[in-house]
Amino acid sequence: MACGALANEVNAVLSANQLTNINVEYLSASLHNRPEKLAPTLRTRVERGLDQGKKVFLGYADCGSGGAIDTLCEEYSIERLPGAHCYEFFLQPGVFREFHAVNPGTFFLTDYLARHFDRLVLEGLGIIEHPELFEMYFGNYSKVLFMSQSGS
Repeated sequence: MACGALANEVNAVLSANQLTNINVEYLSASLHNRPEKLAPTLRTRVERGLDQGKKVFLGYADCGSGGAIDTLCEEYSIERLPGAHCYEFFLQPGVFREFHAVNPGTFFLTDYLARHFDRLVLEGLGIIEHPELFEMYFGNYSKVLFMSQSGS
């Protein structure tokens, strides 16, 4: 199972390694808008996969779950991607932590998030219906770091 925002990267890894026997279920990236729902949603999918005799790996970091994904992984003896969120493994853990320590007011923007910003952020967080939320969500950011997932 993996976040839909990582579909291109996961598919590229599978293809490059000729792993044609692996099936990936991609879940909507919009689950990140309600991180408290992420682990319960994953739990349902993990249980279903394990009940079907499948080996399960989570293509998720902690993703704002406050450790709930780690608890799920421990409970079912499965693994997940390292880090607090995908930005960390896109930049590599040491680089991310160092950058974030020096630049704490940075909004991390991937090309996936940029392409789907209206749907995932403006609509997904209710900003279109309630523009006053924009300042609440983004008021503490002082810069943006764009991270290209496509290499362009």
